[in-house]
Amino acid sequence: LYQRGISIQATLYVGALCFIYFPLAVCFMVPEPPVSLLVITMTFFPLGGFLNILVYTRPKVASLRRTHPECSRIRGFWMVLHAGGEIPDEIDLSVSFCHGCCRLPAWLESEYEYASGNQNMSSFGIRLTSMGF
Repeated sequence: LYQRGISIQATLYVGALCFIYFPLAVCFMVPEPPVSLLVITMTFFPLGGFLNILVYTRPKVASLRRTHPECSRIRGFWMVLHAGGEIPDEIDLSVSFCHGCCRLPAWLESEYEYASGNQNMSSFGIRLTSMGF
């Protein structure tokens, strides 16, 4: 089981590296690369850091989800990322992970009832009331 996890992690690192640098290498090898290849290179090359973060945090998110199966992958990723790449010591799934950045527009506030009492858009804290949900 441990050897399989290492193999998956190494494959993801190498896959991300090839995904990012292969189009760039082809651009340098071809005398006049087509515009489509340049656009692909300019699109995917900046994503290298993001892909490395996803690969680096994957084992920690998986471990977090094993101990807390109610935690989604996205929420687990956010919690690990917010804890600096480590599994957080305290886990509070009732707290919104957006910390107030996702406020509702004023014209929609009457459509929602906040179950948690705060103004954060949380997957656990908002119920649709006027639409019958």
